[in-house]
Amino acid sequence: TSATGDTSYTLAECESHNYTDCAHYKAGNYYNWSASVASNNTSYTGNNTDAGNSVCPKGWRLPKKSANEYQSLVDAYGITASNALNLRNAPLYFVRSGYVNSGTLNNAASYGNYWSSTVYNSNYAYRLNFSADSVNPANYDSDRNRGRSVRCVAQ
Repeated sequence: TSATGDTSYTLAECESHNYTDCAHYKAGNYYNWSASVASNNTSYTGNNTDAGNSVCPKGWRLPKKSANEYQSLVDAYGITASNALNLRNAPLYFVRSGYVNSGTLNNAASYGNYWSSTVYNSNYAYRLNFSADSVNPANYDSDRNRGRSVRCVAQ
């Protein structure tokens, strides 16, 4: 079953219904930027600063925008706006997980949003953002408190 025309659900709604749009809840967790870098929100305020920590397991870390790692990934796999959904395919398996804001899931099945470890400035952090017809490996988000997905890379 799918909730027609609605991609904004609370976790409780997803748990109480069998919406296919909620399948991403089984794919991982959502982290605000501070949680994704295992730090407080004010520790990293300088432009293009990389956080030294992350929620990733030992030997892994978040991609760095400062090293253009998401850009290198999309370049290596030939990802463009016209084939952005190829990010969902093997071996990448990026999910269009949307984001969580104030306990509500938004844009699930429409947009994929993955934090990087790099701060844009005191309010923004970089992320990979993609949809069916766009890919932006160096997008930045104005709200570090939104819950987004993470993708760990080997160190």
